[in-house]
Amino acid sequence: YIYFYLEDDTIQVFEMRTENSGIPQGTIVKRQMINKDKNTFYSYSDFNLGTNISIFGKSFRICKCDKFTSNFYKEKNI
Repeated sequence: YIYFYLEDDTIQVFEMRTENSGIPQGTIVKRQMINKDKNTFYSYSDFNLGTNISIFGKSFRICKCDKFTSNFYKEKNI
């Protein structure tokens, strides 16, 4: 899950925990502003469905979103 907080442009990334999986799970990136490149930070307009984003060397593909996010992007014509 990728949470983008509109109030301060911070991002949090985590995956759901599965009992007895034997694989480390949970928080991947703590809530913070993340650089997209040297001079800019990620903003809400960077998180479109079907795009890949890179955070600290890990690539994440945006596959789906919740109803609030869908409505927000429709209002912004994105």
